[in-house]
Amino acid sequence: MTFIQKLVFSSSIAITPLFTGCGGKSTDVAVASDAFNKSGSTVPASLVSTPATSVIDFKICVKEIELEDDTGRSRKRENQNEIEFNPGLIDLSSGTGQPWGTLKIPPGFNLSRIKVKVKKDQKLCGVDYSVKFNEQSTPEDIEFKWRFKPAIRVSQGDTLSMSLAEVVAALRTAGDEGTLASLKQHIERSEDIGKRD
Repeated sequence: MTFIQKLVFSSSIAITPLFTGCGGKSTDVAVASDAFNKSGSTVPASLVSTPATSVIDFKICVKEIELEDDTGRSRKRENQNEIEFNPGLIDLSSGTGQPWGTLKIPPGFNLSRIKVKVKKDQKLCGVDYSVKFNEQSTPEDIEFKWRFKPAIRVSQGDTLSMSLAEVVAALRTAGDEGTLASLKQHIERSEDIGKRD
């Protein structure tokens, strides 16, 4: 079996048919981000103090997604290197949970990690950045990461919920320190936790 495959979402989250795995139908799973604290007391234990910077504006232009199985290998098909997952501009500013779209995954896939690629794509997202956090934005390609511990066997109708606690805390701390210009560095040093709902 080959690993990595592509699926393409239009800005309206319409789905182009994907692969079906080894003779079986693909499994539909929803992807969403969890709510997070825009300010206040809840931060990961790895951070010593609560950042003073609040989340005012937080948007990402989601372009692609890559799935890793429980052996650490990425899902591939032919010569393609990553899944295309482009629901468009996701507005996380409210701090509430947000739906991102639906994935089609081969039946029986054991998911250990999700990597979401955000990119500047004005046609898809209508903005000239990949990430905007408060007053700072960047056009750089950036990768967000989520780990599932332990790996989960994905089933039809599952929702994959992704925490933003670590990355938001890192960005708020960067705001305190005046280093938000390095958005890519702060985001890619963080890895949050994913879970199945």
